[in-house]
Amino acid sequence: MGTEDATLAGNVVSIGGWVQVCAVARARLKVHRAEAEWIGVFAPDLPDQLVRVERARAFDADWLLFLSRVCDEEALPHRDALVLDLRLTLGTLVLDGEHYELKTTLPLASFNSADLPERVRAFAAEAVRLRRWVIARASAARNFDYLAE
Repeated sequence: MGTEDATLAGNVVSIGGWVQVCAVARARLKVHRAEAEWIGVFAPDLPDQLVRVERARAFDADWLLFLSRVCDEEALPHRDALVLDLRLTLGTLVLDGEHYELKTTLPLASFNSADLPERVRAFAAEAVRLRRWVIARASAARNFDYLAE
């Protein structure tokens, strides 16, 4: 095993690409928290939308998972979440515990670390857009509550 190899969930992986991703994140993004297998960052123009970038292993290769919270589970009925997910172009909507997150996966081998800030910004912006849609939907539904009485 070389100096750029490590073990992730029992598999040997190259950490050179992950180290570079973390270095770019520290240099060009606001880091909220950093752990061995993930880093939480904010895009400069979206300081309230945390994006978690994780290192994962699948198909004998390293991958990057981008995750960003959208809303609580109770704010979006499951059927509506599935319909919304069908129309997403950037990522997919997933239920994690009691909240929905936007998630996308990219192969680390072909990922240009220099693109990380723009990827984080675009991903955070999409999560914010989805959250605003959920809030607007709930607000519109409340506007007609009086008709049900």
